[in-house]
Amino acid sequence: MHARKFAAALQHSSSGGPVLLRIEKHSGHGGADLVKATIEKTADEYAFTLSQLSFPETLPTASR
Repeated sequence: MHARKFAAALQHSSSGGPVLLRIEKHSGHGGADLVKATIEKTADEYAFTLSQLSFPETLPTASR
């Protein structure tokens, strides 16, 4: 819940720009899927950034 409140505070204090909130549902301290989670997180960050830069939507989409 703290992450959602933090994202809401960022939205409120910003100049109206979008805020990326990403929640890992099955994360923990084990680190078994650390590489996969890192790749997915990086892909989400790139997708968010490119969508905000009005990048052409002609790129293929990844399937999970």
